[in-house]
Amino acid sequence: MAVMMTWGSTTYLLVPILVGSGLFVLILFLRWAYSPKKTSLIQRPSKASFKDDYGVLVPIANPSNYALGEQLRLELLSKNIKATLAFTLEGPQLMVWPKDETEARKLIRGRV
Repeated sequence: MAVMMTWGSTTYLLVPILVGSGLFVLILFLRWAYSPKKTSLIQRPSKASFKDDYGVLVPIANPSNYALGEQLRLELLSKNIKATLAFTLEGPQLMVWPKDETEARKLIRGRV
């Protein structure tokens, strides 16, 4: 005599719950994996734009490379002049506020 497997009343409740919870976990994982990351350990590359896209900041120098531009920016910061090294389509641009333009140009004259 062969033993026949039967489905009990708990099977009708347990199988859909297990399948549903498995799908729920899968959906949560996929939402997390494909969600837009707002924070990242890796800095996203900045996009180059025109030097006129920086509002009221005035470009005062076009250094030959980013290392020289960063050195000039740090030198200006040490003299209490707020400066930004911008990534533009024309290459690196050292930018300052209009009120600091003349003093900044004097400090970096002949260096670029």
